[in-house]
Amino acid sequence: MVDQTPPATCPTDFGASCYKYKVTWTEADPTGVTVNVYAVTKCPAKPHCFTASTPIPTANLTLMGSAPAASGTASFVVGDGETNGDGWFFGPGKTTLFVYAVVVQASSATGKSAFVLVWTW
Repeated sequence: MVDQTPPATCPTDFGASCYKYKVTWTEADPTGVTVNVYAVTKCPAKPHCFTASTPIPTANLTLMGSAPAASGTASFVVGDGETNGDGWFFGPGKTTLFVYAVVVQASSATGKSAFVLVWTW
């Protein structure tokens, strides 16, 4: 599940308008499991960028955050924007990247889960 809420104040780099994404989950056995939250930075087809079965090239994924599965949550802030995706953030070299979807993947010493689409633009 994903929640988009404007924080009380935005980080300076984002100007006056931003959103805090809060992704939550439940894990049956969280021992040794990490949940990685990725922004999908390219939209393959408009107006609906993704469905649960849309293939997503790994080159279009940017790690936004990770947390132990036991925590049940991870958060990150993006700048406001609706023309190109639902928000933006700075990637490597201060490149502006847009958020078209959010996916999560659980991982442990025994392997990785499939990606799960939690939100799409």
